[in-house]
Parts: sequence; C-alpha cells; structure tokens
Amino acid sequence: MEDDPDIDIRPMMVDQLAVFDEPALASRKLRIETLLTLYKNTCETLRMQLDRADQVRIFLEDEYKKVDLADKLARGEMVRVICPECRGSGLRPMDVTSGRIQTASAFEKFQGPPPDKDPRLQCPKCEGQKWLLMDRYRG
Repeated sequence: MEDDPDIDIRPMMVDQLAVFDEPALASRKLRIETLLTLYKNTCETLRMQLDRADQVRIFLEDEYKKVDLADKLARGEMVRVICPECRGSGLRPMDVTSGRIQTASAFEKFQGPPPDKDPRLQCPKCEGQKWLLMDRYRG
C-alpha cells in the first residue's frame, strides 16, 4: 500500500537489546506500539472491505446465474415443467393414511417461515420451487 509508514524497526536479538540504554529502549517500544496499533487497524479495515467485496461477489454470481437461466429459457434451450412429485404445490406429499398430517405444534405456526417455505414441508425433488428445469429435447 502506498500510504504505509516506513517500518524503521529492525529485528534484533535479545542479547543485543540488553545493551540499549533506557531512553532508546523506551523509544523503540513506543514506536513498535504505534506501528502495531496502526497495522491492527489496517488489518481490520481490510477484513471489513474484503467481507463486503465477498458479499457483493456472491450476489453478482447469483444474479449472473439467474440471467443465464433466463437467457436459456428465452432461447428455448431449457424449459420449466411442473414438478411430478408434488404436482406444482411445492409441498411434500403427505401420507394421510398414517394419521400424521400435522407436522408442527400449534405454537410453531405463529413463528418462523410460512408453511410453504418450511424446509420440513418442502417437496424434496423441487425443493419448494413447484417446478423443475429440464433441457429441451431436440429430436
């Protein structure tokens, strides 16, 4: 980085430091503390910038995948079909013969995601999307 201060501290062996006089040693200690604080702050700032840049990169990658999918759908290379397992409901098929229709308690209904977004209730094949993407057959 261009605005880094000059690191004027050179490594020294402990036996050589023992011959420093007290003011020189105090001056060295103060300079090291100052540089250490400066570089800790720089590292923290760079970590925050990296985290933000990584979040933006992930967002842009997701959006690129969506645009690519929309392009393939528009050109007819891929098609959306209704999920054959849940028949477009997005919910896991319930076994009504077992008597276990209710999967959550009454208290769970007032908190958490809506029932169609609950991962326990989602169709395992389409993952609650209600449709599947398939390559168009070209014969």
